[in-house]
Amino acid sequence: MNAELLVVITLLCRTASSQLNWAVQRDDLSEYKLDSSVAGVRSDLECATLARPQHQAIKFDRERYTCRLYSCQLGTSGCRKCRNARNSTLPLLLVRQLDELGRTCWRTFQHRVDGSVDFYRNWTNYLTEFGQGEDRNYWMGLEAIHQLTRAGDRRV
Repeated sequence: MNAELLVVITLLCRTASSQLNWAVQRDDLSEYKLDSSVAGVRSDLECATLARPQHQAIKFDRERYTCRLYSCQLGTSGCRKCRNARNSTLPLLLVRQLDELGRTCWRTFQHRVDGSVDFYRNWTNYLTEFGQGEDRNYWMGLEAIHQLTRAGDRRV
């Protein structure tokens, strides 16, 4: 096998594995640290091949042919909140999958930012969701937590 063919096979394998580890998702860039910006990149796929294990998100700028490589300031999975994935005001990024099942984010059961919502409630009130939404004062609800965890492939 000649050296040129070996280089092509290596690049194809690396590209295929990089592509499988990433998913398009909206996320909050303020939770990430920009590690590097690489100019002259031609595609999302090429951008993904530049990422190292410490990079948890990448953003390819098609107009500037630039790849930005980000690491999470809160640790490997600290930035990936599912509530961000549904926020249409946030930018689309390629984010590294968290596990072999392809999950890219984690859910918030409870979030408190101030005392504007009373969390001193009875059992019946805790069965269902209450609050101001996942990014404010929020409780998911015991029934929703049960539905998420009953399949057995989740960790709490």
